[in-house]
Amino acid sequence: MTEIRGAIAPHVEAGWVEAMLLELRLQGVSGDRIGAALAEVEAHVVDSGQGAEEAFGDPVEYARSLGLPAEPEQSRTATLKGVVPTLIQLFGLVAVVAAMPWGPDAVGVTTTLLAGLVVAALLPVVVVALGDRVLRAIVERPVVVFLATMLILAAVAAGLVAAGRLGLDQALFELPRPLMLVIGLLALALGTWVAVRSDATEPDVVSSPVPGSRLPRPGVRHWAWTALPVPVATVFLAGLLSLL
Repeated sequence: MTEIRGAIAPHVEAGWVEAMLLELRLQGVSGDRIGAALAEVEAHVVDSGQGAEEAFGDPVEYARSLGLPAEPEQSRTATLKGVVPTLIQLFGLVAVVAAMPWGPDAVGVTTTLLAGLVVAALLPVVVVALGDRVLRAIVERPVVVFLATMLILAAVAAGLVAAGRLGLDQALFELPRPLMLVIGLLALALGTWVAVRSDATEPDVVSSPVPGSRLPRPGVRHWAWTALPVPVATVFLAGLLSLL
């Protein structure tokens, strides 16, 4: 963030630049348009001698007032494609949880297990449907969102286990428990690999209208936040269920 401000808007308050840039990123605006918008603010501040807050007001409201278009890559269809790795991981999570307690016997594929798969598949879709509200929460309070996700997954897993023990589900067919575990671990590995690969693609960058000035996109996204939460949740739930 400091590099972006220093190269494009060195005379604008750092906090103001950060808030404006983050808001435009959350709107899905491309890096070149963000750079041009920041350059206009910089030019006005230098020419008028006013501060950005005095001249343009609240940075978030100003960013919204610009009405800059979002890139097609930021559309909900593209975002839905982006959650495919998470769906694969969640399938693996449910399979690993279903294999608990680990042992040589068979595990029944039941209606509650299928319900768990449906819930796991719907979570990312709900996140996409809620749009930038979820993205803002992830960016502004990542630890809170992570802990809330863990609690939701733990509650779902505990509910499925309770339903099974109360005899509320029906067995559809059986699979060897080691096979179920292997399927789950493979799904987790595949989903994690796809997530890391997807996040390793060339990022959009904030670019200045000044030739030769090109800076990397700030770290709103990082593979650790996109690829690791579900595997970590799997370890957490496996440990929790082993104690029940």
